[in-house]
Amino acid sequence: MSQPEYWDFSWWETGRYDNGVELDYIYEQTQQKVSFMGFSQGTTQIFAAIGGDYEKFSERLHKVALLAPCTITDPAMYSFLNAMSVAAINALGVFEVGGPNWYKTVPKLERLLGRQGTLALLA
Repeated sequence: MSQPEYWDFSWWETGRYDNGVELDYIYEQTQQKVSFMGFSQGTTQIFAAIGGDYEKFSERLHKVALLAPCTITDPAMYSFLNAMSVAAINALGVFEVGGPNWYKTVPKLERLLGRQGTLALLA
């Protein structure tokens, strides 16, 4: 891991290959589609993965929730949608992800994703 070549990868590669292998493994074990939650860099990776091989990822993904997406846009493009999204998520009682009250947030996110009992493993 001290070789510079080891660290020579792109976000596209981490999405396409790393996320692809992870989703393949889960699908092979369960024969079920996966709900994916990406945060920040994870959103960029799944965008790259889906964009690179839509057919494969549509067969592996049930729903995708993207939090704090890493994108560059003009604020006028998203200010209204952002305000609506935040209001909708807050209406569900979700005010944080990964914070000290994560155990309270997990059931709410599971209901949102339609996958009760699957996120508890991450908490």
